[in-house]
Order: sequence, then structure tokens, then C-alpha cells
Amino acid sequence: MDFGKLMEQAQAISANMQKEKDDLEKRVYTGEAGGSEGVKITMSGAYETLEVSISQELLNPEDQDIVQDLILLALNDVTDKIAKDKEASMGSMLGGLNIPGL
Repeated sequence: MDFGKLMEQAQAISANMQKEKDDLEKRVYTGEAGGSEGVKITMSGAYETLEVSISQELLNPEDQDIVQDLILLALNDVTDKIAKDKEASMGSMLGGLNIPGL
């Protein structure tokens, strides 16, 4: 096998992976907790929090612990969605290869 051709293929794969990573980081995800009367957090695929929305019904100071827990659940929901989407996208690009860190 020609080493030069192998290097070209590796560079093409690397460029495609970088493009896919950039595309994923531009996507927008929303995590939710507590249903329509709860908390919504919107983040980019680069894990940048873009918006936090808390329903008026949750703003009672006596419910502070509940609101904090819902925010935590919503953040976990959105980061889980991002991680699964990245894993699925990168996995399809690699054709099932298991490369640590990707």
C-alpha cells in the first residue's frame, strides 16, 4: 500500500471530522425539566449556554430548592443530548472504529 495515499486518506478523514465537529458546535439544543411549567435551557453544541427560561410559576422564593434542582436536571438533559448527537455523528463518520477521545 502506498504510504502517501494512506496519509492523504488520513488527512481527508481528519478534515471531515473537524468540519463535522464545527457543524455540531453550531447546532442549538434545548434541555427541559418540569414540563411546560418548568425550566428550559438552550445551549450550543460547544456547550455555551444561550438561554435560561424559568416559568413564572416557579419564581416563588419558597421554591428555590426546586428551581435549582430543575435547572440542574435541564442542564444534564441538554448536555446528554449534545454528547449523544456528537457520538452518533462521529461514529457514523468513523464507520464503527473505536478511537478514544472522539
